[in-house]
Amino acid sequence: MLMKLLSEYLLLPSGIIALLTAMVPLALLIPRFRRWALLPALAAITMYLVFGSGLTSHWLMSKLEYKYPPAQDNVVNSAPDTMVVLTGYAKTNPQAPLSGHVNGSSGFRILEAARIFHKAQRMAVIISGDDDVPVIMRDLLAGLGVPERQIDVDTVSYNTYESAVHLQERLKGKRFYLVTSAGHMSRAMGVFLKQGLDPVPAPTNYLSSPSLHEVNPLPNGQHLAVSDLAVHEYLGLIWYRLLGRL
Repeated sequence: MLMKLLSEYLLLPSGIIALLTAMVPLALLIPRFRRWALLPALAAITMYLVFGSGLTSHWLMSKLEYKYPPAQDNVVNSAPDTMVVLTGYAKTNPQAPLSGHVNGSSGFRILEAARIFHKAQRMAVIISGDDDVPVIMRDLLAGLGVPERQIDVDTVSYNTYESAVHLQERLKGKRFYLVTSAGHMSRAMGVFLKQGLDPVPAPTNYLSSPSLHEVNPLPNGQHLAVSDLAVHEYLGLIWYRLLGRL
């Protein structure tokens, strides 16, 4: 729980900026610290200018996203007959169409799964995650023409490591597509390989440009959000390595 809090909030650039910003009025309220109030303000501005820049977000995320080629380019021998789709975020919204129940990462993963399935047709699909997220993603995938009878859901895997552990026996000895966001693929591949499995990476949901010339260097909130996601993944890689999961 502590690591989740740190990696998803406090240690991210936006989290540090928020903490530094909150320190400014606190310092102004305490007479002995008023003379130092400018320091956290300058630090917060510097953090925003650095991590909010498209150059920084591109550099951080592209190192993660372009490690593996797209699925159709890395299948040398016979194509796998099984596909594992790791979940992102999804929540039922009665006032929205089914496509509005998932966020961008989940939506792209489902689109990539449908694309791969329709090229192969005969393929078992496993959507792995927790709670009702895999069920929502299954319904969306079925709406894209994948027969529901060929889709199974794992609803008890809280994170990437648990997905690999829970599916280990089922996938042992099989070659299978592993569908997740490109920025998350390094950690996902490492975890599944550590379990002695044979995943074929199928990255999607790219957030960085393949070329630096297409990057807007000026800082904005979107670039900061991408930097947050990249830092979250680097922290996840470090944490998983410390735990021996990679």
